[in-house]
Amino acid sequence: MDAFLGPQHTQNQAAIYEAKLQQSRYDGESRNFSFQKYADIHKSAHEHLDALPEYKGMDEGTKIRHCLNNIHSDKLKTVIELVRGNPSYPTFDSVVRRIKDSVVVEQPTKYVSRKVSAVSLTDSRGEEIMPNVEADMNVEDKYYTGKEWHQLSAAKKKGVMHKRKQRGHHPGKGKGGGGGGGGSKSQPSKSSLKKMRKTVSKLQRKVASLNLDSDSSGEEDEDEPPKKKSKKGSNRTNPALTPRKRD
Repeated sequence: MDAFLGPQHTQNQAAIYEAKLQQSRYDGESRNFSFQKYADIHKSAHEHLDALPEYKGMDEGTKIRHCLNNIHSDKLKTVIELVRGNPSYPTFDSVVRRIKDSVVVEQPTKYVSRKVSAVSLTDSRGEEIMPNVEADMNVEDKYYTGKEWHQLSAAKKKGVMHKRKQRGHHPGKGKGGGGGGGGSKSQPSKSSLKKMRKTVSKLQRKVASLNLDSDSSGEEDEDEPPKKKSKKGSNRTNPALTPRKRD
């Protein structure tokens, strides 16, 4: 399709992805941004650029330069100088692997815990979920529609399921491996269910008490004697019907 859009389209798209390479920045590991995510942004831009028709492509040296120039972590200065212009690291991928090794050394606990979490994610039957996928913990734990869930990568899906497991939801109890609606709604907790049962039980007792009071108010008291009917208006006292005495 892109082949029919002309060279102007190619130049526009190239400008967009080249800007992404220049604007991306890594300042060190954080909860919302990791070196792996930084590297993925670059790799994705490379793939889009390579797919453009009539684009000469970007050589490995340029890819490496873009990557190294935007790393602003003092902890990685040594490894950056090591790989810059080093023939032992001729490709973007080899540079990324070497730098990532240094990041892991700097923060081993973070990476070990993520790996253990990914391995320990199991469904309700105890079966491991996506064993060969590392969870992307930068994904948001929110409600996803079926379409939105389908568009998530396997790593993001696993990240969502892992976060839900941490808050008490068990993977594999709904569609998409994460709950109803594409793995988005959590099940009520045991404490919530217990409160609901207590409330229902209390309401049932109240209704039963109201019904009992209603039935009792309609019953006659057996000890109370029946009331006598009033003779007022009776035919026996009507003078017109009283027989006259003969003289």
